[in-house]
Amino acid sequence: MAIRMVNSLNESKILPVTFTWPEIPLQRSWPSQDLAGRDGAVPTGRPVFAPRRFQIRGTLFDLDPGKIKAARDELMAYLQHAPIDLYRHDQDSRYLRVRPAGVQERWLAVDKELQVRIDLEALDPYWHHRTAKQLFWE
Repeated sequence: MAIRMVNSLNESKILPVTFTWPEIPLQRSWPSQDLAGRDGAVPTGRPVFAPRRFQIRGTLFDLDPGKIKAARDELMAYLQHAPIDLYRHDQDSRYLRVRPAGVQERWLAVDKELQVRIDLEALDPYWHHRTAKQLFWE
């Protein structure tokens, strides 16, 4: 199944099936104060979840390097309209609201293949559900 994105212009984009999203980290931090001269620490606040930072990786390939460059340019233009609702696959109703933090490209096979890594950050670490949101606000 392919990854689906919806940008701030409400434009939907399905990434090629060569793109994957293998890890979705969730980190929890506990505010604390180290104990002077003793082992350990004491809690100083309630635990919070940090923003999620992760990557989508994929490959664009074609025998015509011009088509690869056009697909890359289209993807870069799409990513400029953040925030983006990112779905694990095209049939999913749950999403993370993300912002692009960077893109790395690596050309392979004499301009016949382009590896792309998109760094993303979800400031709100929680999954959202479009249907639940619509029902709540209607």
